[in-house]
Amino acid sequence: MINESIFRFLSKAQFLVLIVIYFWMGIANVAGTPAENINDLVMHAAGYFIAMFSGFCAFYSIKRFWYLLMGLWLFSLMIELIQYYLPWRSFSVSDLIANLGGLLGGYVLILLFKVHLLKIIEKISPQSTKA
Repeated sequence: MINESIFRFLSKAQFLVLIVIYFWMGIANVAGTPAENINDLVMHAAGYFIAMFSGFCAFYSIKRFWYLLMGLWLFSLMIELIQYYLPWRSFSVSDLIANLGGLLGGYVLILLFKVHLLKIIEKISPQSTKA
């Protein structure tokens, strides 16, 4: 079992690291790399699906969890808008739709399994779900 303050710090730190990595990947110059050959939309959906779970671990106590969903989607919109102005990147509506699909998929699964997920968090840090 982990101390409550350590658990809260680690859960928020992993979410922050994920956001930084997504931002860097969103603005990186990847032209001509093997990353272009991978199914881009599946990667977008999977990445934001994982982001929802990461956000849930970091912010499981918020009352309106859909705020996290909207915040992450707005973050993905911000990245696409930045890409519009970068000569080596391009704005893509299909990326935004894939991101939203991944977020909604993660959101629905979290809603379905929230009680079980909170029990897992309780086992890791018994004080963490006592708010």
